[in-house]
Amino acid sequence: MVRIVYATFMNYVFSFVEAVISFLFVVLIIRRLSFSDFANWILITTYISYVLFLAAICDYWIPRYVARGVNVSKTGIVLMLLLGLAATAVYSVVGYALALTFGHDIVATLLASFIVLLIFLNRGLNSIVIGTKPQFATLCLLVQRATQLAVAVLMVYYLRFGVRGVVVAAIAGWCASCMVLYSITRKYISESKINYEIMVLWIKRAWIPLYTSISGTLMALDYTVMRYITGSDEVIALYGAGATFTKAIALTAQAMPALYAGMLKDARGEYLYHALWAMYLVAIPLTTFIYFNSKLIAALLGVKYVKLGPVLPLFATMYIVYITHTAITAVFTGLERRELGTVSSRELLKTALFKNPTVNAVVNVAYLATLALTVMFVRELGVFTVVLLWVLLSTTRYLVQIVLKEYLLRKDFKFRTNYLLISKYLAKFTLLSVLCCLVVNLIPVEYSTSIWKITHSLLMRGIPYTLLYVSITYLVDARFRLLCLRAVNILIPSKIHR
Repeated sequence: MVRIVYATFMNYVFSFVEAVISFLFVVLIIRRLSFSDFANWILITTYISYVLFLAAICDYWIPRYVARGVNVSKTGIVLMLLLGLAATAVYSVVGYALALTFGHDIVATLLASFIVLLIFLNRGLNSIVIGTKPQFATLCLLVQRATQLAVAVLMVYYLRFGVRGVVVAAIAGWCASCMVLYSITRKYISESKINYEIMVLWIKRAWIPLYTSISGTLMALDYTVMRYITGSDEVIALYGAGATFTKAIALTAQAMPALYAGMLKDARGEYLYHALWAMYLVAIPLTTFIYFNSKLIAALLGVKYVKLGPVLPLFATMYIVYITHTAITAVFTGLERRELGTVSSRELLKTALFKNPTVNAVVNVAYLATLALTVMFVRELGVFTVVLLWVLLSTTRYLVQIVLKEYLLRKDFKFRTNYLLISKYLAKFTLLSVLCCLVVNLIPVEYSTSIWKITHSLLMRGIPYTLLYVSITYLVDARFRLLCLRAVNILIPSKIHR
């Protein structure tokens, strides 16, 4: 439990800083780019996600081997680079075709092919970190976001290169992230050797990891489907802005590397509650703040995005459901003791390794079909209605996945999730955050089109809200007090604290 909470805490330290940097980056590009350019950027990241399924081979095997003491780091990195080259070629073809179809910037889309290879390398290095030092699993994203922001200020804000400037900033960010991750894992990598037999074995047994990843890739098809059906960059830009801006809540799922590593090692289902407590500790107050200040937050994105105000709380709620789903999934797959190579292919069909992606695939296909049919009938009602229905259907998708995986947990592992305990966590953090919001929202703020005035208004409420929430939580939650004391011992290793 200590390792889970500590690793989660360290990930949150990095995640908090990353969330602030991501917030600044998102605001920068949203306010500087047109609807068309921002939609182009959103779709570029979506196209990249279509070819990342190949990375699942190493994503699956490296943490499993490393967490159990088998050093396969060089083998994993070499294989990841080979897969990255293949994915880059596929992305270039797919990206070019779709950019041509939607009338987007072809140069920017093709330039982003460099991002694909860098992400593969990054994921290989990060998989080693997850298996050895999960407390640093978020560090790569922090470095990537910080570098990306710095370059974007130059390329997008000052030089006004538009979506091409954003792509260059992303490339610089992933380069920096890879260098930092390599510095963390260099010693561990140097102690390993390339094992081609293991590499061939992974490829031969790749169908489960690939199947899992492809089923998840279906989830990202909604952007392309919506762009094709609506023919509107504005719909993509609005939904992308809302989802990207509130994604700080999803960053609390950085507890997952620690939870998953713990499940692989000990297979103890109670890790679920430690991880959910840590996630809700941060996610609930973020969501509550968005609910109470959605109009002010939407104004920060610019005049074009003010209409998002009423929908932002729904995006926040969607991510609460999402992080709960990721935790349930981690337990479901982590409790499975049968592995590739230890049982026959027919037996694998009865394991969580196969059932989890099957549930995801079925639910995602149903989601895409429902979304497409619904939007075809309501698209004439306006952009706001389309975005609203999109958020609701996406949230419903995660809820359905939770229900189905909970059923399988009970059926296959006799594990019954204690939803009463989870509800207590939700109720406690919701009550605390609502009370804090009611108090700090008494502070008068100024609504303006100026980014500096809006930022000042948000800080006038956000800083007191954070301090008040942390203080009250420290008083009423013994686990949070213990976590704070351990954090002090880590950060200030004095004799007193020892």
